[in-house]
Amino acid sequence: LPVHLFTAALAYTFIAGIRGPLHIMITNLLLLQAWIPGFEYSYSLNGVSWSISDEVFFYAMLPLLLIDLPRVWLRNVAACAFITGTILYLARHAQDPTLTWANYIFPLTRLFEFVVGVTSFHLYRCLAPQIKRLSVHSATALEIVAAVATIASMHFCMDPMFQRSIRVLGEAFSRWIGSSGSCLIFGALILIMACE
Repeated sequence: LPVHLFTAALAYTFIAGIRGPLHIMITNLLLLQAWIPGFEYSYSLNGVSWSISDEVFFYAMLPLLLIDLPRVWLRNVAACAFITGTILYLARHAQDPTLTWANYIFPLTRLFEFVVGVTSFHLYRCLAPQIKRLSVHSATALEIVAAVATIASMHFCMDPMFQRSIRVLGEAFSRWIGSSGSCLIFGALILIMACE
């Protein structure tokens, strides 16, 4: 938070045209800008601070997500996937700036990715002993396969032909797949690499 306030003050002082209405700047300083649709909120003052707004929410949710994690991790993933899917469905006909906000900035849409990370942590605790027993060659092969699968997934999710083919599900879903569709495979990569 102190760094956020410092960079916001620098932006306000030194970047021409960054000043906006007081209520928008207060929203940014309180890290609530990602909750309000509209580029004038999301990208106010320090434009990338919308992600900090998301992260504040994620880390506020973390204690709740860790409660009885071994028993409810799959339910958490399913619930967050449902929330993300519902938001993307509701935004399927939206135009910018609401479209970008709904599929890229809104904390509830991005919560699924955070929960995938929390789940990777849980699965690491469960699976690390077995993975660490692999031979060096087998472990290296697993790491290479995971890295290649992640790169391939990212490429596939951003592929223009694939993007056109899934637009029938709505522009919001198509854009979300392009930016976040590889999060499950990326979570597996993090899990495997953490076992080094």
